[in-house]
Amino acid sequence: MNLLGIDLGTKKLGLSLGSSLSGETRPLMMVSYKSDEFVLDQIKKLCIEWRVQKIIVGDPGIFENNKAINEFLKKFEETVLMKIQIPFERWSEQGTSQEAQSLMRDYPLQSRDSIAAMLMLSSYLRHQNHGQ
Repeated sequence: MNLLGIDLGTKKLGLSLGSSLSGETRPLMMVSYKSDEFVLDQIKKLCIEWRVQKIIVGDPGIFENNKAINEFLKKFEETVLMKIQIPFERWSEQGTSQEAQSLMRDYPLQSRDSIAAMLMLSSYLRHQNHGQ
């Protein structure tokens, strides 16, 4: 199964691709959050192009300083993800931005956000493979 990983931000999204068969992931791209419609269109195109069967979106966790991003995530799910008609799931993204910063040299053509999305998706796939 092909998966799309999303590291959500209010101004930009980091996107990554992964395969549940191989367990491999890779950073894909960064998309500016110009509008819900723009992001919806971009994600739909990628899902068709890469034959995505599930979307994994980063969950920042329930902390007081994450209140605004959690509200934005809920709105994103309602205004974008539910319109794509591909199953989606939240997965912890805690620590991925810091780890992504340390990997920037390994992925010089990628944004920190797409690397963070890759790390989050890798964590999800490791958990799925160990749980089976």
